[in-house]
Amino acid sequence: MVRLSSEYCRQAASYGSLPTAPPDQPSPDSVKITESLVLLEFVADLYPEANLLPKDPVLRAKARFFIDCVTTKFVPVYMGYIISGKDSQADVIKLFKEFQDLLHETGYAVGEWSLADAAIAPFFARMFLAMENDLGMYAVGEGPKTLEILRTSSELQRIQKYVQDVTSRQSFIETFSPSVALDGWVRFFKLVATGPRASPNFVPVKVV
Repeated sequence: MVRLSSEYCRQAASYGSLPTAPPDQPSPDSVKITESLVLLEFVADLYPEANLLPKDPVLRAKARFFIDCVTTKFVPVYMGYIISGKDSQADVIKLFKEFQDLLHETGYAVGEWSLADAAIAPFFARMFLAMENDLGMYAVGEGPKTLEILRTSSELQRIQKYVQDVTSRQSFIETFSPSVALDGWVRFFKLVATGPRASPNFVPVKVV
C-alpha cells in the first residue's frame, strides 16, 4: 500500500463521484482529481520507485488495457447485475470468462502485481459480498447461486485463482472492510426498496 505525503494530501482534492478532501475547506491551491482509477495512475506517477506499473513497456500497455476493460466492460455489468437489474446471471458468467481470457497464465493480471489488479480487486470483493448476501436487483435467491457458479465452475478455474490472489494480499485485507461494504449495500437497497423508484422485483433480505 502507498501512502500519499502530507503535501499531496493538502493539495489534492476530489469531487464528483468521490468525496472532497478535506471535506470542510479544501486548500485554495488544491488540484481537483476525480475517479478512483485516475487516482491510481496519479499515485503511480507520484511514486515511480514503487513500480505500480510494470517497467516493461509491453506489460505496462497490457496493464493499462486491463484497467480500461475494468472501466468499460466489468463495471457496466457489475452495475447492471447488482444495481439496475439490466444484466443477467449469464451476462456475469460471460464477463468472468472474458476477463479470464485477459489474464496472464500465472500470477496477476499481467504476471507481476500492478495497478491493473488494484483496479479490479475492490469490484470483485463488493460484487461477491452483495451476491453472498443476496443483495441485488435479481430474483430472490439468485445471488448466492451466481456466486457459487463463479467460485466452482471448472470453466473459471484461472479467474477463481486470480480473485483469490488479489483479495488475499495483505494490503487489500488491511484496506477493505467487508462489514463497512456490506453496511453500504444494505443501506443502498433499503433506499431502493422504499424510495420513489422502488422496484417491485426487489425483496430486501435480513443480513445477520
